[in-house]
Amino acid sequence: MKTCISCGKQAKRYTEFESPNGEKIVRCKYCKENGVPYKTPSGFEGP
Repeated sequence: MKTCISCGKQAKRYTEFESPNGEKIVRCKYCKENGVPYKTPSGFEGP
């Protein structure tokens, strides 16, 4: 399991991708489907 960057919960179902800065972003199914915003440590933001 990985931790969702949006809600901070452990996720069994998630999507993982890289930001333009090369950081790995993990989002749970709920946050991805509902467009919950996130912000990476380097400041990249997304829906």
